[in-house]
Amino acid sequence: MNKTLQLHRGTFSIEVTAPAGAGEYEIVAITAGTGNGWKFTPAVLQSSAPLWEGVFCFVDHALGSRSIRDIAGMLQGARYDEGLKGIRATLKPFGPAAEMLQTLAEPLISQPEGKDAAESGGGASKIGFSADLSFMGSNHKVDEILKVFSVDLVVNPARGGKFLNPRDASNIAEKNQSTHLRAAAASSCPASAEGKGLRPEAAASSCPASAEGKGLRPEAAASSCPASAEGKGLRPEAAASSCPSIISTFHTQLRKGVKMSENQPVPSDPFDLSTEEALQEPSLAPESEVPKSSDALTQKLQQQLDQTIELRRQLSSYTLDQMLANSHLPKSASAYLRRQFSGKDFTLQELQAAIADQQQALSEVTASDSIQTHPRIDAMFNEADRLQAAVDDLFGVPRATGLAGATVPKLSGIRELYLSLTGDLELHGGYYAERVQLATTADFTGLVKNALNKLVANTWEELGRAGYDWWKYISVQEHFSTLHPITGTLVGTVGALPAVAEGGTYTELAVGDSPETANFIKYGGYIPLTLELIDRDETRKLRAYTRELASAGMRNISSLVSAIFTSNAGIGPTMADGGALFNATAVTTAGGHANLSTTALSSTSWDAVSANVYKQPMLIKNAAGLYGTGPQLAVNPKFLLVPRGLQKTAREICEGNFVRESGYVYDNVLKGSAVPVTVPDWTDTNNWAAACDPLIAPAVFIGERFGLMPEIFVAGSEHAPAVFTNDEHRLKVRHFLAVWVNDYRPLYKCNVA
Repeated sequence: MNKTLQLHRGTFSIEVTAPAGAGEYEIVAITAGTGNGWKFTPAVLQSSAPLWEGVFCFVDHALGSRSIRDIAGMLQGARYDEGLKGIRATLKPFGPAAEMLQTLAEPLISQPEGKDAAESGGGASKIGFSADLSFMGSNHKVDEILKVFSVDLVVNPARGGKFLNPRDASNIAEKNQSTHLRAAAASSCPASAEGKGLRPEAAASSCPASAEGKGLRPEAAASSCPASAEGKGLRPEAAASSCPSIISTFHTQLRKGVKMSENQPVPSDPFDLSTEEALQEPSLAPESEVPKSSDALTQKLQQQLDQTIELRRQLSSYTLDQMLANSHLPKSASAYLRRQFSGKDFTLQELQAAIADQQQALSEVTASDSIQTHPRIDAMFNEADRLQAAVDDLFGVPRATGLAGATVPKLSGIRELYLSLTGDLELHGGYYAERVQLATTADFTGLVKNALNKLVANTWEELGRAGYDWWKYISVQEHFSTLHPITGTLVGTVGALPAVAEGGTYTELAVGDSPETANFIKYGGYIPLTLELIDRDETRKLRAYTRELASAGMRNISSLVSAIFTSNAGIGPTMADGGALFNATAVTTAGGHANLSTTALSSTSWDAVSANVYKQPMLIKNAAGLYGTGPQLAVNPKFLLVPRGLQKTAREICEGNFVRESGYVYDNVLKGSAVPVTVPDWTDTNNWAAACDPLIAPAVFIGERFGLMPEIFVAGSEHAPAVFTNDEHRLKVRHFLAVWVNDYRPLYKCNVA
C-alpha cells in the first residue's frame, strides 16, 4: 500500500547539557520521541547525524532570510548518542552575537536544578534553544530529516529546553570518558588486565616514558607493568599516574581551562571521575601547551563568513541599483542615495524609507508647478430638488435617481411643510410671501402630489406581489394615445391554399375577421387635504389615503377582468358573432363556441378541458360553410383560474407529485401542465376556468390611456377657491381603462351546478 509523504518544516526545543570546553557547550539537539505533534524514531535521528554538523546558531527565529549579525555560534562534533537516543553536538560560540549567547548561558547554567520559573525569577527559565528543520513525514510520523537550517536561541522554546547544572553535566561526560580510559589503561599490562577482569588479548607492553616520548594519547598511556603499579600502591588500571605528564595532558583535554593547585592530593582512582576526588586533579600543564584543535575549523568558518559578507555586499549593490532605477528620482537624488548606501550594510526597509523621503521632498518642491483643477462634480441640487427629496423622505418613498445623494434636513411632518411653503400661520388658507420660510417656486400641493404618486407606484407593486395582479397572466396590456373607441380585430387564417391549374385563374382566398369593440371608461375622484388634517399633522393618515387609492386602482382592473367570466350568470359578454363568450353550442354553427361545461374540477376534467381548447378550430371567416372549418388551435391552456375554495385542488393537479385515490396511489402525469391562478374576486367556490398564454393565443385585452396605475393631480393651488371656501387642498385621482375579449378560443369556463 503506497504512503503519501509531505514536506514539513518546524522548530523543536534543544537541551543544552553543559560546557564542553572553555566557552563551549554540549547540547542534545534532538531525542527520539514526539515533539510538536511529530514522532521522531531513533533510526531517523541516527541517519540525520551528518546534517547537524556545521549548523549555525542564531539569536531568535526569523521568517525570512537570516542576517550575519544574528550569528552566535556553530555546531561541531555532531554524533548519534545511543544512550540518549538522540543527536549530541558541541556548540562553539562565535560571530557578532556570540557575546550575547555567552552572557545568557552563564546564569542559565548556574541556575539550581529543579527550580521553576517562579523560584528562579521567571526570566532565565524561559530561554532555551530551538532547532529549525525540514523533514518528510505523514500521519504525524517523521520518515526522513532533509535539512537542519539552524539552531536558535529563543524565548519560550517549544518544549522548554534548558541548561543543566555544569557539575552534573561534567560528571556525565567524565563517566563516559572513564569507561574508555579504563579499557585503554588495561591494554598496557596483560596481567593487570586479567586480574581486574579486563580483556588480556587487548594488552600491550609499553612504558610511560616511551608513551610520552612518542606522543601517544593519554588514555593509551598505562603503567609498564603490574609490579610497578602495585609498588606504588595504585590499582593496575590506574597506574597511569606514574607519568604525570600524560595525566596532565589527559586532564587538559578533558577539562580545558580548569586550574588546579600543585599540592592537591591525587585521587584514589583518577579514572573514576564521578567522585569529588576526581575533581581534584594534579596541576595541569600550561594551556599554551595544549594544541588548539579548533583553529582549523575557526579559520574555515571565518572564510565562509567572509564569503557570505562579500555575497551580501554584492546583493546590496544590485538591490541599490534596481531600487534607484525603479524610483524615477532625479539624477541628483539618486546620486545622493547611492553615496549614502554604497559599500554599506543596509536592510531593504532602510533603503525603501530613504527613497520614500526623497520622493516626498521632490513632491513638496514641485507641488507649486502642478495644474490645479476643480474637484469633479457628480451632481448639482437646487432648493427645489432638496425640498422634493425631503418630502419623499417624509412620505417614505424612494427618491428620484438623481437625488439619492442629496443631504437634506428631515421634516417633522406635513404641518411644517405647509407652513414653510405658504406662510399661512393662522391657517386662513392662502399664500403669504412675506412669511414663507423656503424660497422656492415649488408649491405645497405640487410637492405632495409628486410624493403621493410615488407612493401609489410602490403600493401597486406590493399589491401585485400579493396576488392582486393575477390578470397580468392572462391578458395583454396595451397603451392608446387617444380616447377613441377601440376596435379589436381578429383576422382569420387561411385554411388551405387551393391548387391552381396551368393557365387557370387564381381564386380569392376566404379570409375574414371578427371585430370586437370597447370604449374607455373614466374612473376617479379627489382626496381632500383639509387644513384640519394639516394642523393635526396627520401625515400617516395621508399616506393611508394614498395606499387606498393604489389598492382601488388595482382592484378595479381585477374586477373588470373577473367580470368577463362572471357577468351574465357566468357566460360572459356577447361577442360580435352573436353568441355569448361561453356557450356549449357547436362551433360549426353561427355563434357557437363549444367552451362551456358543468364538470367539477378534477384531474380528469382538467385534462378534458385542455383537450377541448387544443382542438378549437381557428377562425377563417364568419360565414356559412366556413364556421368551425379552420385548423386546430393546437395550444394547451397554461393557466387554471380558480376561486380560493379550489386553490388546494388546483395545486394538487398542477403541482403534486402523486395522485391519491381510494385504494391506490400513482404518479401525477399532469404535474406542470398549468399554473394555478387564484382570482380574488370570484365568490362561487365551484366554478373554474382555463386560459391560454396571451403571448401565443391572446384573448383578454386591457387598454389604458395614461397608464395602468391611477394618477394623482393637484386640483388647484394655494389660491384655489376650494382653499378659501372649504379649507382644503384637493388631490384628484383619475383612471382611464378599457377591457374587452378579442377571441373566445383560448378561454374555457366550467359553471358547476
